[in-house]
Amino acid sequence: MKIKKFRYNPDTLNFEPVKFSKSLFVQNLFLYSVLGISGSFVIFWVMSHVFDTPEEVKLRQENALLETKYELLSKKTEQAFLVLEDLQQRDDNLYRAVFVAEPIPASIRNAGIGGIDRYENLSTFAYGKLVSKTEKKVDLLLRKLVVQSKSYDEITNLVKEKAEMMISVPAIQPVANKDLSRPAYGYGPRIDPVYKTPAYHHGMDYAAPIGTEVYATGNGTIEKCEFNTGGFGNMVQINHGFGYVTVYAHLNKWKVKPGQKVKRGELIGFVGNTGKSVGPHLHYEVHFKGQTLNPVYFYYNDLNAAEYEKLATMANNNGVAMD
Repeated sequence: MKIKKFRYNPDTLNFEPVKFSKSLFVQNLFLYSVLGISGSFVIFWVMSHVFDTPEEVKLRQENALLETKYELLSKKTEQAFLVLEDLQQRDDNLYRAVFVAEPIPASIRNAGIGGIDRYENLSTFAYGKLVSKTEKKVDLLLRKLVVQSKSYDEITNLVKEKAEMMISVPAIQPVANKDLSRPAYGYGPRIDPVYKTPAYHHGMDYAAPIGTEVYATGNGTIEKCEFNTGGFGNMVQINHGFGYVTVYAHLNKWKVKPGQKVKRGELIGFVGNTGKSVGPHLHYEVHFKGQTLNPVYFYYNDLNAAEYEKLATMANNNGVAMD
């Protein structure tokens, strides 16, 4: 049985049957469709923006974990910078100072990385600023580590050179004089023993009998074995490297030849009285980069403090040299 619908008519004060209309049906259908679609859209928007899907929940958790890891990495990088800074301070103020090497310039230690575009590209990603900041720190840290590593390579080479230098620099007396019994005439202004005029004595004289053994005062290479017509007579000259040269003059004879390698304490000749000399003795000079130095400063391997003071006093009190 078909169900009829009635509508109250206020004009007639009666319930009248509702007549079916296709246009009304279409209108109602459209209205209900719009309401249904709108409701579905509202429900979809609420579900997508208010409530997370399981996949979104998982991604959000992973992002949070990744952010935490980057923050920890950033803090660890800061700690690594502090350790590196301490190493740099030791390098410049201790290691390089010991080996007389210039500190690494700040312009080299703090040089930038370059290529900032690759950091800017990261800003388009989630947490891009954090990732970019951390990557900059890591790159700078690696750059500084490379500089420090090269510095340590240089220090290693300086250690090797220093070891060689320590055995090459003149450091003993050229004649056996442990008991300081041999008269010594020092470096500086003196009276020329031949011309009796003021002169500058560029070496140190050791009075000793002819034939007394003369020794190389440091490792080096024989540069000269010759008779010097300028007053040194028979002489030997040794190049020790590192700017140091020693001269042994007035020899009776020598026991080496040019180009020969000698070691500290090795016999190179014998005391004589050749050239401009007023008696048997050895004239000994130390040169550094072309300038003569007082030989008394180079006996630290031979003498203790008291012996050094005694020899220095002896050399200064003798006003007349022997050549």
